[in-house]
Parts: sequence; structure tokens; C-alpha cells
Amino acid sequence: MAEQAKKKNMKTWIIVLVTVLIVGGGGATAFGLLLNNSPMAVYTEAQINTLEDQEERMEDYNKNARSIAERTLEEDYGVDGSLSMNVNAKGGEAAQSPNLMLVKSILSGIELNYEQKTKYETKEIYGGFDLQMQGQSLGSANFYQDETNTSFQAPFLYDQYLTFENDRFKELIERTGESAEGMETFPNFVDSMQASLEPEEANEILKDYVETIAEQLGEDQFSMEDGVEFEGESYKKVTLDVSEEKSQELITAVLEQLKEDERVKEILETQANLNGLPSEEIQFATSVQEAIDNVDQIKLPEGIKMEAYIKDEIIEHQLLMMTIGDEESQGEISMQFDYLPDGEERYEKALTLDVTSQPDEASFQLNYSETGNASGEDLKVDYTFGTTIEDSTMEQPVKLEGTANAVYRENSVEAQFNVDLGELSGQAAVASPQFSGTYKQETTEEDDTFKQDIELGIEAGIEDPTLGNQNFEVTFNVNQDVAFGGDLSFPDTEGAVNLADATDEELQQLAQEIEMNFQSHVGQFMGGFGGF
Repeated sequence: MAEQAKKKNMKTWIIVLVTVLIVGGGGATAFGLLLNNSPMAVYTEAQINTLEDQEERMEDYNKNARSIAERTLEEDYGVDGSLSMNVNAKGGEAAQSPNLMLVKSILSGIELNYEQKTKYETKEIYGGFDLQMQGQSLGSANFYQDETNTSFQAPFLYDQYLTFENDRFKELIERTGESAEGMETFPNFVDSMQASLEPEEANEILKDYVETIAEQLGEDQFSMEDGVEFEGESYKKVTLDVSEEKSQELITAVLEQLKEDERVKEILETQANLNGLPSEEIQFATSVQEAIDNVDQIKLPEGIKMEAYIKDEIIEHQLLMMTIGDEESQGEISMQFDYLPDGEERYEKALTLDVTSQPDEASFQLNYSETGNASGEDLKVDYTFGTTIEDSTMEQPVKLEGTANAVYRENSVEAQFNVDLGELSGQAAVASPQFSGTYKQETTEEDDTFKQDIELGIEAGIEDPTLGNQNFEVTFNVNQDVAFGGDLSFPDTEGAVNLADATDEELQQLAQEIEMNFQSHVGQFMGGFGGF
């Protein structure tokens, strides 16, 4: 019974969260369906203007990196790159121990060379890597997949490709004596990359749902006032006040539409199949119906209230407030989002979220702020963030705080960050490390080939009264070329060993040969590096 109650409570919180997102965010789009000067339409236009203003401030920066992210989801491409690292430790006896010095030397001498090719029309993908230490290969491996087969090769273990048909994956697993429950086919990774919605598809689905929301939310839920003072400034204030009963009707209407939406069902089934789950186990309609049946258990004694403070057709302050539960167990949620543009060169942004619950006296606070200043070709942005969690069982709150400073240019980013984990354990006697670091990225383009250089440096410091202050530094360097178009060549796996066709005796012999090759390779490697 306790477990069932826990699951039911979880459903309730999920539904409430969906409501918050719909009313406070996605619902804003729906209001634009009413093209008049009503409070609903005024809020909609201001919300759209606010989002567009934020997007436009970033569109001239780091263009090439954004172009790579967009084009790799639609166009054939190849990647050729390397990853290396450098490790250092200082301070305290532990940092100078021989074992740690050896680990530092090994890790600093490692380099990973990698290659990837993706062709969407034929659903082909190839990946290869070669792990090297001080210029000597420790081992390489290759992976290739098309619409029907998956193949892989590790030359230091077995010189030929090993392959199997994707739709015989379950059969192959069961032959090893392992359970293959839910593993009907092996997922195609190109399908996985394309499983996410395209922006046009997402907008189409969103429009259908916001139309439903607009039908549920009438003008009587909105009100508007002029000349309202908030934080020392005068604003046009739009208020949305949704009663408990109306909130339940809104959630039910959206869930009813969701239950019959074949597009959403298909997306979920595709994701399930890509993760090895048979589509019949999704039980999509049943799950949604269970949520519908539990809507009346959502207690919102004060309903949902939203306030938007608008100036120059921009929402500079937006507040969302709601109380959940009854007198025995109650939680309060309040959220404030601020966006203060100052011409084309400067802006400020902030988010504050407070969640409290009784009678366990638990609370969660999230704070985020962002200040941007454009100067010449640079956009300098300062970030701060922090979270605090506490309840009656903790000696002190659990805290996480951090700051970051970034400079965005047309095709590059440079940033510094600091993270203070505070007392993450919630116990006063346990100290936690502090992190700081740097991030640099530069992306140039020539003839549809993008050259990308990335450097990530992380430093961790621990104050230990016994071992002394410890400082550890690690730097990752990525250098890669991303090329679009052109002819992509893939491995010829015609002579590959088909694992699904092999007999049990052949599979056993193959496993023994791979094990012997592995032992031989390890022996040669250990001997080549002095036997350490």
C-alpha cells in the first residue's frame, strides 16, 4: 500500500509540474490565437517579444558551433579528431605519492584518436578509435552499422569483423543463456539520432495542444491593470488566476488529447525500441488514463496564479504561485523570472524558484542570474547560480553555489567558472571540494569543413586537516574536423563472421581465441612499458 501511495503521489507531482509548464510557459503561445487587445492577447504578444529579444542577442555569436549542432542532425558528415589530457597534482603528501605520480604520468601520455561517419539516406554509421600511450597503440576498435546489420572489430582481439543482423539480436542473446526480455531488435543509431523531433514537427504538435489550452482558458481568468508599481518601476500588470476546478479541467483536457495522439505515441514507441523495449510494453493509453483518473486528487486550494509585469511590450518580471495539498500535507511553489533589457548592449536575467513543504519542514531554493554586456565584437556574460536543500533531519542545509564568466565572439567562446559544493552531505563535519576551471572553444569554417579546437581545464581543491590541502588539475584538449558532404566510404564487411549463423561450438571457439589474443596483447603491452 505504501508503495502504491508513493507511485500515486509521484503521478500527482508530475501532473502538477506539467500544469505549471503549460500555464507558465507553453500556454503563452496559445494565447496568441486571440488577436485582440484583451489581457490574454497583451500577455501573449509580450511573451513572444521577450523570447525573441533573448534569442536575437545570441544569434551573432558562436555561429559555426551552432551550425555544426544543427547540420549534423540533417546532413551526412564525417568527423576526424583527437582527445588528449594532462593531469597534475600538488600540495599535501598524498599528491606526491609514487602511485599518484605514476597515474599522472600514464594519464598525461594518453591520446584518443577517433573517427565518425554518418549517412542518413542509407542509415549507415561508422565509428573508429585508436587509444595510444606515448605514441604506442594500446588498442583500436571499429564499429559499423547499416539498416540491417551491426558489425564491430577490435584487431588486437580478432582481425575480422564480427557481425549480426539487427532483427536477430534477441536470438543471439538468448543463445548465450542470458535473458533477452524486451530486446526484440538491436537499435539503429542513425534512427536514434533522428528520433528527436524536428522544430517544425514540435511546433505543429505544440500548436495543437495550445489550441486546446486556449479553449479551456477564457478571458474571465485574466485581468489587466495599468500603472502598477513593482520593484520601484511602473508596469502594465496582467494577472492569470486559475481556480482548482479549472486547473483540473485544463489538465484533463490536455491528457485526453494526449491519450489519442498517435504522433506522441509513435515517438515514445520509437524511443522504447531504440532502448531495447518492445512497443507493447509502453501501454501509453493506459498510463495516460491512469493519470486522468488521478487528476481529481490534485489539491490546489488557492489555484494557480501568474503575474506578468510588462513594459515596452517586454515581460520584465513574471511570477507564478501555487499551493499543493491539504491541511495535513501541503507544499508551496513560487517562481519569479526577471528579464531587464537595457538597449542593444546590456541585459539582466534572473530566475528564483522556492519550494517548501509541511509538516516535514523541507525546502528547496534555486537561484540563477545572468548579466550580459556587448562591447565591440564581444559579448561578456556573468553567471551566478546556487541551490539550497534542507529539512528537519539535516544538521545544516545542503548547498551548491557557483559563478561563471564568459566572452562570446562570432566563432569562439572563452569562459571561467567556480563551483563551491559546500556541505553536500548535510552533515557539519564533512567537507566537500571546490572546483574551478576554464573552457575555450574556437570553430572556423572553410569549404564546408569546420575545424574545432576545445580546451576544458578543471581544478579541484580539498582542504584536509590530516593530509593537508590537495589540488588536482586535469586539462582535456579536443581537436577535430567536421566535414559535410563529399563521398563517405564505409568498411566492407562482406567476409565478416556472422555470430547469429555460427554454431555453439564455433562461438565457444571464437570466445577462446579472443581471450587468448587479449592475454597475449596485455602481456606484450606490460612488457613494453617495463612490466608496471
